[in-house]
Amino acid sequence: MKKQLKTDLYGVIGLGRFGTALVQTLAEAGKEVIAIDKNEEKVKAVRRYTDYAFVVDNLSEDALKETGMQNCGTVTVCIGEQVDISILTTMLVIKLGVPQVIAKAASEVHGEVLKHLGATVVYPEADMAVRIGKRLISGNLLDYIALDDGVEVRRIAVGGKLLGRTIRELDVRKVYGINIIAVERGHRTDVEFSADYRFEEGDTVSVVGKVEKIGRFERAIQAYKATRPPLRGGSREAGGGETLRWQKFQAIARFSPSASFADSSLPVGAFLCCNYIFSSWYTVPSSSFHKNFPPSSVR
Repeated sequence: MKKQLKTDLYGVIGLGRFGTALVQTLAEAGKEVIAIDKNEEKVKAVRRYTDYAFVVDNLSEDALKETGMQNCGTVTVCIGEQVDISILTTMLVIKLGVPQVIAKAASEVHGEVLKHLGATVVYPEADMAVRIGKRLISGNLLDYIALDDGVEVRRIAVGGKLLGRTIRELDVRKVYGINIIAVERGHRTDVEFSADYRFEEGDTVSVVGKVEKIGRFERAIQAYKATRPPLRGGSREAGGGETLRWQKFQAIARFSPSASFADSSLPVGAFLCCNYIFSSWYTVPSSSFHKNFPPSSVR
């Protein structure tokens, strides 16, 4: 295959549901990907996304070199349950001099070994449980990105005390110690908004700050919603157009874009892994690779 800069090429080892989705996502973003698996059918399935898909029965150093894996800037080892193969493969990829290696761990002990080898370790089940838990706890939370030092970026459905008020009036930096970094209305995202921007039902706001301070902000919104007086007609179900807007808001608050994304054929883990590869912001979940790699050769 043609010689490339390492940062222009990505490797995916293991084409389970996660690995296949990762190949698809990277390819659709215009990246070139080397994908390998022992299962010929899985390899054929990803050849619609990459010309560099190989059947590899033996994950030896020579086999990896033959596929060109050493030319990659990032390689993701999508093997979790077969701990010995995961460790060996990760070690070989690092030995090849790949600058960034991401590996899935099935347990904390497994992860510690991978970390000692020099890989970035991901725990997909735990990470997804945390994400789902946060969304269950906070009815307004749509999505979040975890940064270092207890800082997060969160997308929150606007409601309660935010409705009808401007950013200047709310002054969330002073009151809650957080910063608004983006506002969304319809299909438009604005990062250069005015302090006089007035929130409406259906808006989404992205904020950054310490976890506990964002949590206080969300609790304040929820507390206001809980004590919100009934709409005209005696209930929230009354009021014509106002009722429709309220129902739309309730739907937005309960179901996020990532929820519908998770229900599609593309796993959330693969999407987050691409976010990590492109931005290096977030330790990303992946999905399990359930098949073993018995010895043989590259074909």
